[in-house]
Parts: sequence; C-alpha cells; structure tokens
Amino acid sequence: MKITLAKSLVEKNRLVKKISKIKEDIRLYNVRLVGSEQEVDVNAKWEELLKLVDLLINLKFKIMACNMHCDDALNGIQKDIFRLSELKSLVSFIKGLNTQHGISDGGYLMSRGEPKEYIAIFRKSDVDEKVEELEKEINDIQESINQYNYETKLTFDFKGLI
Repeated sequence: MKITLAKSLVEKNRLVKKISKIKEDIRLYNVRLVGSEQEVDVNAKWEELLKLVDLLINLKFKIMACNMHCDDALNGIQKDIFRLSELKSLVSFIKGLNTQHGISDGGYLMSRGEPKEYIAIFRKSDVDEKVEELEKEINDIQESINQYNYETKLTFDFKGLI
C-alpha cells in the first residue's frame, strides 16, 4: 500500500503512542496481588510490543529512504542504527520493570500494614533473560555497524579544520 510521506509521519506518531501505552500496561500490570485477577496478559503485551517496535523500525527506515529520495531497495546501515536505538530503549524499559514477587509488608519506606502477596508476570529471571537476548542482538548490530564504519570511505576536505 502506498501512502504519502505526511500520512506515514502521522502513522509513525500513532505507533510511538501505541508503543508507549503498551509499555505502560506492562509496567502497571506486571505485578499484582496474589488472588487478584490478571487484568492484562503481560506476555501477550510483550509480544505485541516487539512486533510494533519492528514495525516502527521499518517505518522509520522507509521515511528516511523517502527523505533521501531513495527507493525501497536502500539497504545500508541506517536500518541497523534504528534497530540499535529501539533495542536499547527496550532494554532500558524492561530493566526498570517492577518484578516484586511474594509476600511483602510494604518495605522500609512504605507504611507497614497487613502483609500482601504479590505475583509478577515477568519475574527478575525473566527480565534478565530478555535483557540478555536483547543485549546479544545489540552487540551483534554494533559489531556490524563498527565493521561498516571501518570499511566505508568518504571524501571530505579537512583544510582549515586541522
């Protein structure tokens, strides 16, 4: 489907908002009291988030290609740079996720009351596993970018700058 650049920018902004909403849902509903109803399927939200991030990367890449007056066959390093940025954002997000699980009396800074039992959908070990997977991909992409930067040559006149 062909759309105008203006429409693609609107869609990109809608995607960014949707991604933010899903992140917020994961953040809010990852931990709940034991016995309380699970209002949001956090695992499904995570899978949806990953798909939307891929969609956003591809859309940003198409917008960039259009802005450079290139066709869809543009296959340089820019898409990897977008992916690297979005994956780093996901790592930051998931590392900040509340993974409290088990019985808690509210902790040192909170008013102590009746102990409550919490259940986390993404436990600390799940978060660590997801971070490890994402960081492996980040490292692979960074190696590819470094190789590209090392092999790619350009002409630039440094007169007066050095």
